[in-house]
Amino acid sequence: MRQQLERFKKVNAELTNLTSNGSCETRIAAGSLPDWLRTRMVTGCQKIAADNGRELLQNVIHNIGRAMFVFLPLIAALMKLLYWRPRRFYVEHLLLLLHNHAFFFVSASMLLALQMIIPSDG
Repeated sequence: MRQQLERFKKVNAELTNLTSNGSCETRIAAGSLPDWLRTRMVTGCQKIAADNGRELLQNVIHNIGRAMFVFLPLIAALMKLLYWRPRRFYVEHLLLLLHNHAFFFVSASMLLALQMIIPSDG
């Protein structure tokens, strides 16, 4: 927990430096991307730096369940392609990944519950 907090503080300091010295524009080179994409990336970089990445973190946490649900059949199809030799069915790969996702959600729920019960130091 403390390591995560220290990492967050380090990233927060780096993001604060981005807006103070205009690094969003300098880090995203002008010729490397199309103009429409570069302007969106610079704008996103400035938004992230303005609120220290809080909105980005909330959006990631909010959408991770949806992303895992959408990518579940895609990852199962990829595993079917990778493990074609043992002649496993697609449903077997899907079932394995479904159990992996369930384990992840149960573990994440338990960690969130523990964080609410046990007060943090900082």
